[in-house]
Amino acid sequence: MAPSELETLTLVIECDTSTSLDLTYVKSKIDGAVLHSGNVVMEWEESQRKIVVLISASGKLICAGSNTDAMARGAVARVVEMLRDIGYDGACVTNYRIRKQVRATELGFKLDLLALASIYPEFVSHDPTRFHGAIAHYPGDSRMTVMIFDSGRLVIVGGNSVSNTNAALDWVLPLLSIFDGAAIGTPAAPKSCA
Repeated sequence: MAPSELETLTLVIECDTSTSLDLTYVKSKIDGAVLHSGNVVMEWEESQRKIVVLISASGKLICAGSNTDAMARGAVARVVEMLRDIGYDGACVTNYRIRKQVRATELGFKLDLLALASIYPEFVSHDPTRFHGAIAHYPGDSRMTVMIFDSGRLVIVGGNSVSNTNAALDWVLPLLSIFDGAAIGTPAAPKSCA
């Protein structure tokens, strides 16, 4: 089994602008900005992707929709420049971090999700009446899950770095090897609470 490299589907970035903002003023001065649930929301298309940026009164930005760090940094820089243009001269990017990422790969073979869930009930759940994929709960990080589809597509959600999403992939591949006939190893046991 040799899945293709994990492809980054989307990143969620968080950073600060180092300035408090009057959101009503920001909305009134930036074309397309709207107030929603106590934040200013801006969105635009870039490289055939929809970029959405939430701006809080504390100056915190959350940017979603990019699939590369460079695109996310560009989107954040664009918003900071808009803030400077409307009088927030001290606005700058600080505390930039990837909060979440969604990455995916194709295995190249079909999977039996009911069998997978019955073989590994401690890791994998599958209820086709609620969701057409199976969910594998990565024991290395309770916030990360691997969505497994019968087509052989894997989508890893909740990781905040390439290394931890790669670790989740490395963990799940041995669970799936029974469907390809290739031995990849054995899944790592969950960490003990003791």
